[in-house]
Amino acid sequence: MRINQKFDILQLLSSFLSITLALLHPKQHYMKNRIVLNTLFFAFLFSISACKKDPAVTTISLQNNTPTTITVTLNNRTLSIPPSLVGNFTGDANTGISGQAITSGGTTAQPVGAILTWDLSPYYFPASGTTVIPIDVSTDYFFLTLKNTSSLSTKLIEVNYGTTAATAENVTVPNDGNTYNIGYYKAFSNSNARFTLTDNTYYQVPALNLFMSPDQVYAAWIQ
Repeated sequence: MRINQKFDILQLLSSFLSITLALLHPKQHYMKNRIVLNTLFFAFLFSISACKKDPAVTTISLQNNTPTTITVTLNNRTLSIPPSLVGNFTGDANTGISGQAITSGGTTAQPVGAILTWDLSPYYFPASGTTVIPIDVSTDYFFLTLKNTSSLSTKLIEVNYGTTAATAENVTVPNDGNTYNIGYYKAFSNSNARFTLTDNTYYQVPALNLFMSPDQVYAAWIQ
């Protein structure tokens, strides 16, 4: 629609100039001058179009390196990104973004362990192409999974018990031999875990011996 409007304006200008030339110049110069002026106006039209060109659209890709699905809200758009996958967002080149990524164990309604967030506001859409932003869990946390092949289900999970970062949560893990995601917890050189069963007996791991690396996972197994 915009292109048609530009050509309508051009035709009006051309007609006006044609009338002016017919009045002011001899007939033998009329066609020559009209062709020259029309050519100039076409060049002018396309130069204006180039100046008003829409900004380039570029991409930010968020790479989820965590062991859990992250929920990303960026520029009012929300996207869930499973572990090891990428979520793409597009926007005008060189413009800033506003948003965050969030994840936890358990569910959104009932999280287990710590809730982790990442502020995405310092980033910008690139001038061209794609910028990849990795999402990693820092070495300050580890993720706990549990496999239960004992005779009973768990009813309580304690992590870092006996320390100032101790947590105790009512978590049921059935004794079906499947591996369940539990949650994120503070990582220390002396981190530990204890799992209480429904008969109040418990299994404990006095030292998890974490590697203190990004995105670390401790896979516990009680049997």
